[in-house]
Amino acid sequence: MDDTNDSNISQLRSHFIGVRKVARIIGLSGLGKTRLAFEAFRPPEDESDVEQLSRSNQVIYLDAAESAARDGARAASVHDPDWENVTKKSAYGVKIINISGGPGSDEARVKVEVQAPIVALPLISEMKFSFAMDAVMPMEEEPDDD
Repeated sequence: MDDTNDSNISQLRSHFIGVRKVARIIGLSGLGKTRLAFEAFRPPEDESDVEQLSRSNQVIYLDAAESAARDGARAASVHDPDWENVTKKSAYGVKIINISGGPGSDEARVKVEVQAPIVALPLISEMKFSFAMDAVMPMEEEPDDD
C-alpha cells in the first residue's frame, strides 16, 4: 500500500463513524475501487479494535448479489443447465433467499434475492431486510450436438 491508498482507506473509514452512512465509490474499471472497499472494511487483526470490528460487521456491499445475478444470467444465456449453481457459487458469503428466472426464448433473466446481514444499532434492536438484484442477457444459439 502506498500513502495515497492509506489516505483513501482512512478517509473512507472516518466517513463511516456513526450510523446510517452511505458511500459510493466510482471510477474507471481497474483502478481498485473494490480493493479500497475491502481494505477499508476488513475485519481488524486486533480484536480489541472495536471501532474497526463494528465497521466491518455493519457494511453491506451490494456488488455480490449483482455479480451473482449477472453470472447466473450469463450461464443461462449459453444454455448451461447448471446456471442456478453458477449463481449460488457467485453469491458466496451472502445468504440467498431465492433465485428465479433462467433461460428464455430471447433472453436469460436471473433474479437473486438475498438477506442483508443483520445490523444491530443502539436503541433500535436489529434491522433485518432483504434486497434483490437481477440481470438480463440475450440468449445465444444452442450448441450443436455434433
